[in-house]
Amino acid sequence: MVGCRKELQQAITTPESDARIEEITDAGVLNSRLALSNQSLEFAGPNGMVRQAMATMAKTATAPDCQSGCTRTISGNVNATLEVGSGEVVCVESGAVFNGGINMKGGALRICGTVNLQWISGNKGEIMITAGGKFSANDLSIQNGVKVTNYSNNFSLNSELSINGEFVNYGIITLNGINVNGQGAFTNGGEITVNNNVNVNHFFLNEGLLKIQKELSFNGNSTNTNNCRVIVGGNINSNSRVNNNGYMQSGNTLYINGKGAIYMTGGAYLKVKELFVNDGIYGGDNAYARVDVSGKITVNGSGVLDGKLDINDPAGISIMNGRKGPEVTVNGDKYIAATECNPGAGKNTYCSNSASFTLIANVAAPVVGGNKLSATDVRFRNGYAYVSYHQNGEAYAGALEVFNVSNPVRPSIVQLVTFKDAEFNGLGLDDSRLFAVGQRNPDKSKYKENNTRGAIIEKIPFSGDMLAGQNTFAEAPLPSFSGNSVLPANGSLWVVSGATGGGLFSLDYNSLSILTSQPDEKAKYLATNGNQNAFLTVAETEVHLKVFSNGGGMKDYKLDLQVTPLDGKNVVVMDDEYAYITLSKYGVAKVKLSDGSIVARYQHKGKGLTNGATIDPCFVYLANGADGLVVLQKKDLSLVGTVALPASSNLVAINNDMIFVASGTAGLQIIQVKKN
Repeated sequence: MVGCRKELQQAITTPESDARIEEITDAGVLNSRLALSNQSLEFAGPNGMVRQAMATMAKTATAPDCQSGCTRTISGNVNATLEVGSGEVVCVESGAVFNGGINMKGGALRICGTVNLQWISGNKGEIMITAGGKFSANDLSIQNGVKVTNYSNNFSLNSELSINGEFVNYGIITLNGINVNGQGAFTNGGEITVNNNVNVNHFFLNEGLLKIQKELSFNGNSTNTNNCRVIVGGNINSNSRVNNNGYMQSGNTLYINGKGAIYMTGGAYLKVKELFVNDGIYGGDNAYARVDVSGKITVNGSGVLDGKLDINDPAGISIMNGRKGPEVTVNGDKYIAATECNPGAGKNTYCSNSASFTLIANVAAPVVGGNKLSATDVRFRNGYAYVSYHQNGEAYAGALEVFNVSNPVRPSIVQLVTFKDAEFNGLGLDDSRLFAVGQRNPDKSKYKENNTRGAIIEKIPFSGDMLAGQNTFAEAPLPSFSGNSVLPANGSLWVVSGATGGGLFSLDYNSLSILTSQPDEKAKYLATNGNQNAFLTVAETEVHLKVFSNGGGMKDYKLDLQVTPLDGKNVVVMDDEYAYITLSKYGVAKVKLSDGSIVARYQHKGKGLTNGATIDPCFVYLANGADGLVVLQKKDLSLVGTVALPASSNLVAINNDMIFVASGTAGLQIIQVKKN
């Protein structure tokens, strides 16, 4: 460590009779603040998730019949011209056969029998072919103002379908071609096979299976969305924005021309032979979308690949003055879950997104001097949870609290120690002691040593699993205004204090004297995975993660990350390979410990700031302010879901399946998570 110095300020022992400290162990008094709940919490999945079933519309749509609501009925065999007037509901009953022309004048035609259409005219009304009906025509041109809704599998045309009005399909049909003209709207909630081309000039929505033998063209100013599966034998020509929330495939080339950007939500999949990008492909905000190319990828001067997008091509990508965003991965083989709409891809190395959350208890904040405190840290040991508190604002008051959580569905408070002139921001535990860092009113403490301006460390032995008596407490001043974080690790005791005079310090376990120091006014937080330690420093556009072991050197990684606001909570949690850093407004980043590379980022699209984080083998849990508890896949920081909570969340900690979430002066929520 650089800047080593020795300042042998002895710890100050607090006598048991010190009136500034009060201990409460009365179970009735303590647990009057704890209300057991056992209430299921709503776990909302991410917006824009891929549909889980093909032909969703068809499975939920209710076809009309000809048994009720008909104002006129056609039966038998009829060769005629049929006019459907305003307010009429004309029904071709089951078994009837109608041959002739139809003039739509504002009414509705229900086809439960057979209609062999010779011609159609008119510009207002709806034709509905029911599930048992049959419809055939040489050609069909749907005029503006006319809607044709098909529920039948017996729908045939000899020529292309021309849409100037609206066509909705829930059946399984084959067409020779489709032209969606300037006022036309096409919706498929069933299965359609098209033998030739599909041209879209206005509105396209696919909620089912659409198989096109030749080409698909999305032309200028059209509105286009795929929520299920589109398979094209030839080229796809995109000249207007396309929203792909499902699976799209081209057997040849996808041309993304000017204004033809493709936007893909997390879990969406695009598979093509060759890809030319003159506009953009944009991945999801919350989870990765995937693009597989078997041939060549060319990104030209105005082309963009951006967002959570995984591009897989054995030949790589040719960027011809185009741009690739920082979250885009190349040949990452991201896993896309298979659904009835989406064949999926990649190897499933993810945990299931299926989880449930139960509110076990609400805990009201403790009160000191008439003021509610806010929880600042939680640590677990031997079936007990230890919580630190401070008072918001300029006044000094704090507490240390002990919970028995050995029975995860019936937690209880067993001890509360309050401080009238000191408060705490962070905790650290070893086998025999609790360490708490924070600040104490310097006018009361009279500390002058170590250039302190109020920062302190408190050392308290355990008596069993409780905090020992006040006569065993030891306290010492630290440099700067506040102690932010403390880490007892592998025989060393590290602390971080912030602002002027702050930095990273190692202390003597017994005397709490400073052994070594690394001054840094941007010092924020300490974490460990048992083998390596991490020291976080934060400025608005300069974030450093400094990784070190007790006996080795320090790796200083300057990270391309931003933090706003600077006075928010920024923490680090670690596993064996990665550190997870909260960035307030800018969410969370996953950083590789071996080289400092940023492997994933997530920024929640809500109102809250990312204050706290905790991890288990599957998920990253974020205390995300007003957004509540945000749950991410640990592998790639894709969104699993959110749990709304009654107050802003500023701290989260997990032990097995028990989660503590702190909400400032609104207290704590103790939550149980079950992963399926």
